[in-house]
Amino acid sequence: MPPRSVPFRRFELSASPRLFRLEVALHGCAAVAALANPLAFQYRALLVLAVAASLVRYLRRHREPPEVAALQVGTDGGWLLLLRDGREQPVELSASSISSPLLVWLAWTEPRGRAGLLILPDSLPGDQYRELRVSLRIAAVRAGG
Repeated sequence: MPPRSVPFRRFELSASPRLFRLEVALHGCAAVAALANPLAFQYRALLVLAVAASLVRYLRRHREPPEVAALQVGTDGGWLLLLRDGREQPVELSASSISSPLLVWLAWTEPRGRAGLLILPDSLPGDQYRELRVSLRIAAVRAGG
């Protein structure tokens, strides 16, 4: 395990209301598409039931706070995920991480495989989204990318 970074900047994350609305709208579109399908009624009903089950599962999962409570970058450029259960997970961001005005996708590799975290502008309070993007840009320059 790499040494823990000295905290430089901490980003408190919350669930994105925009992503929630998008997910619900996509489930609605899927239900309409299932109903408009030329299949027999019983098959359309099964498709709508599957979409409804998926929406219920999503809504239950959405009621719980996100697993990652905060993201911290150290003065040495090290990144740390602060989890809701109090654990801290150091991560080394991969080159496939994306930073844009619309979204930030943080990607890293764990012993279990690849992992990632989607952050939308409304997931962070105030001007922290821009500050996160600047921190990612600085980390990319330090890494030579």
